[in-house]
Amino acid sequence: MRKVQVLLVSMLMVFVLTGCGKKTPVGTWETTYDASTIIADYAATQGVSGIPTGLEVVMVMEFAEDGNYHFFMDEEASKASFDKWMKEYIEYSTDLLYKTYEETYGVTKEQADEEMKAQMGMTVSEFINSQLSTFSVSDMMGDGTEKRGIYTYTDTQIFIDGETEAQMDYVLDKKKLSVTFHVDGEVAPAGFPTTMEFTAR
Repeated sequence: MRKVQVLLVSMLMVFVLTGCGKKTPVGTWETTYDASTIIADYAATQGVSGIPTGLEVVMVMEFAEDGNYHFFMDEEASKASFDKWMKEYIEYSTDLLYKTYEETYGVTKEQADEEMKAQMGMTVSEFINSQLSTFSVSDMMGDGTEKRGIYTYTDTQIFIDGETEAQMDYVLDKKKLSVTFHVDGEVAPAGFPTTMEFTAR
């Protein structure tokens, strides 16, 4: 009986210690989301619609035990989706430019190509390719895809770079981290995912 009690106590301690370990965001977490929604939202403010969807990018959050964090986009993991999306975006942009020529100047695609050749030495399609084909996913997403700094946390909130107001609320469930982002104390604006689900790497 004594041995059984010792075994039960040992198992309970393991359970408690394991449970405590799950109360911390320390570790490396990743998520995938469709970044084309942000691009489409911006384009809409310029009166442009029909932006291709499906630009799936992989975002990573690293919370180190020493209190440092690193947020970044995994460019290699995002490349295949970006290449596919860019191909569609080039086709979309080419059609849009042809349409602009037609609506503005009343010319056909062939005439638009001749006009573009006269000005740039290439067709409309070749011009669009020359402008966009060298873009990488980092070029498209901009400098905001990587950030480093320090953090502190409670059981439910994460504080970034010494701020007194939480930038993230989080719920940890085993190997899943659900995060609600805040900007200057407010929930992140439209176009940016308010809540994102991360999994442990």
